[in-house]
Amino acid sequence: MIWAIFASAYDFSEKNEDGVMLYYTDVEEGFCEVAQSPAPYKGKVVIPPTANGRIVAGIGYNAFKHQTQMESIVLPNTMVYIGALAFEECYDLKSVDLGNVMLIGEMAFCSCFSLKDLKIPESLVYCGYDAFSGCDIDHPLYNSHYFLYFPQNYATTYSIPEGIETIGVSAFSLTRIENVTFPKSLKRIEEHAFDGSNLKSLNLPSSLTTIGQNAFCQCYDLTTSITIPSSVTEMGEYIFESSGITACDFQNKFEKLPNGTFSSCYSLRKVHLPDELKIIGEYAFSGDEKLRTFNLPEHLDSIGRYAFYSCKSIKKSPYQRV
Repeated sequence: MIWAIFASAYDFSEKNEDGVMLYYTDVEEGFCEVAQSPAPYKGKVVIPPTANGRIVAGIGYNAFKHQTQMESIVLPNTMVYIGALAFEECYDLKSVDLGNVMLIGEMAFCSCFSLKDLKIPESLVYCGYDAFSGCDIDHPLYNSHYFLYFPQNYATTYSIPEGIETIGVSAFSLTRIENVTFPKSLKRIEEHAFDGSNLKSLNLPSSLTTIGQNAFCQCYDLTTSITIPSSVTEMGEYIFESSGITACDFQNKFEKLPNGTFSSCYSLRKVHLPDELKIIGEYAFSGDEKLRTFNLPEHLDSIGRYAFYSCKSIKKSPYQRV
């Protein structure tokens, strides 16, 4: 069970073994989360596994935000999640022991300028958008199966370690990465994973099953032909929006092209759609002024609104089949 991670007034307070007063909110019978403190913390803070007879399961939304004098924090093995913005703007935070945390919320450590020492536990399965934006971490963060963070200026070429199954939300977003080698173990590329990066090439592995929403959005330098492998069974909306791709061949079988898949792909000229396709989503090719070659599958039932809006290079309008 994962609980809601939003701020509220604390329900009780209790000192830890070091005499530091911590504040808590009840989240479910027998469980609590660390709540926002009305007082400042200094130096090292250790979160206990239990408080007032309850298991400490998480750190709530905004709980330690702007605790500028806190230097390190140790989490208990009972803790499951860290809420959104939990440590935002903790400028002196240098070290974090994540225990057995499974989930890290959006912007959880955003603007922790001194944060360098961080080990990712094997338990981690999800990390939210911009969780480590503005930190001083100078190396990629991952465990044996989940890749969650790539520093903005770390490298232009990188091989993701074998064994990684998931590339997390925004993991390579806005980075200088140009060429990446995917492991044969990769199954999921989550939303916004490469959004706004300098990616120039893309060779997706045959193990891949899921491509999340906006995964390659605004990859302007991705001026190449893309092949979607037959293994892909799930695709989010606006995957290639505003990217530079020139062609796309779908080897996988699916019935609906998601909304906005190729919206504003200014260099897109050719697309091969699967024979099984029944629906082309809204804005799927909107703004693709150079698109000239594509097929309308035999079993196509509907074309969404503005799917081919401003596709000026198409001589015969596909709207006749709507």
